[in-house]
Amino acid sequence: MHAQMVADDLIAWHAQEDNPWWLSIEFTQPLPGAHYTDWQIEIGQWVVAGWFKKYGLEASRQTIRRHEDTAQGIRCGKSDPGGMFPYQDFIDGVCRLMEG
Repeated sequence: MHAQMVADDLIAWHAQEDNPWWLSIEFTQPLPGAHYTDWQIEIGQWVVAGWFKKYGLEASRQTIRRHEDTAQGIRCGKSDPGGMFPYQDFIDGVCRLMEG
């Protein structure tokens, strides 16, 4: 299932000091060691590519950050989305969608 919980122009209170500055997407797994599905990755790439086109952003490790990379994530020991998430493949897919 894919659902938008907060409109893009509103603030989702989920990442403390990063809330006003970042758009966020959440991926869930049935168990911590479960692989993300191809569908999750593809839909996520479409959503992020849409945001980046809308706001004129470039896809990179600086603009697509994992919770574990944020100041709050580091401070609180966050590990999501974790090692099972295909981080670089996700960014590469967003880049391909933005080119098309």
